[in-house]
Amino acid sequence: MQYFVISPNGQKYGPADVQTLNTWVQEGRVVSTSMLEDAATGQIIPVDQVPGLVIVPANPNYQNPHAQYPRGQMVGGFDNGETDLRTAWILAIIGLVASVVMSICCSCFGVINIFSILGIVYSSNAKKKGNPNTQNALICSIIGVALSPLIYGIILLVALNYR
Repeated sequence: MQYFVISPNGQKYGPADVQTLNTWVQEGRVVSTSMLEDAATGQIIPVDQVPGLVIVPANPNYQNPHAQYPRGQMVGGFDNGETDLRTAWILAIIGLVASVVMSICCSCFGVINIFSILGIVYSSNAKKKGNPNTQNALICSIIGVALSPLIYGIILLVALNYR
């Protein structure tokens, strides 16, 4: 027997035999709530009344391809903080360089190193999102914050000793 699959918006697909319909079930194109039309008689029937058709219960995470947008939260779209960690590393490295350069060139400006501070923030965000690789970026950022006052203090002590 041949059947048409009737989409929620009334469009028909097919006709297809039971073997093809079973393939469409595996692909998620036919679900337990789908309606079929018998190609020979025109009778509309639910999928669970077709002999030989193996239907799995409706998946609550199933995103109906015919649903109106927006479809809601993306299934499998898990944010593990990888982008935050990448940003933390970039800021930590810039912060370390800025700590050294700013402390030597512009002593008082090197004390407040915004890059290293932001590196701490981003690595903390990545850790909150469950990323296990945040410790090194965090340590690098903390060193960047501590390095500026340390270098500034050394330069200040050296300058005072030469007076």
